[in-house]
Amino acid sequence: MGTIARFLQKIKSFARTQEFEDRYIIFLIIISGFTGFLLGRMSTKSPIMPLVEVKGEILGESTPRTVETAEKEVVDRQRPFLASKNGTKYYPSDCSGANKILTENRIWFETEEDAVIGGYERSLTCK
Repeated sequence: MGTIARFLQKIKSFARTQEFEDRYIIFLIIISGFTGFLLGRMSTKSPIMPLVEVKGEILGESTPRTVETAEKEVVDRQRPFLASKNGTKYYPSDCSGANKILTENRIWFETEEDAVIGGYERSLTCK
């Protein structure tokens, strides 16, 4: 019997052992876990989505905006306070609570006095 035939015979006899079955099952479990992990990583969205301008709209947001409304927002952001037209509180523009207000519901104020005069009170979550 040649050396190759003996080597193949050793592989076949090892494949029939309990040790081979145990290693094979462990290998399958590891590969399954690794595959599941990679599929999970690939299915999540990136936390930072760049804004891309295509045909006058900015993508990456729930509601498309035209270039004109985006420019208006830049002007509005120069005002330091904002509120929701549906709410009763106003927020500093750098507050995390302010970012939760939908763009179409935002009302901007130049001063806190303007917000109070408008009938809003400062949110206690933002200091």
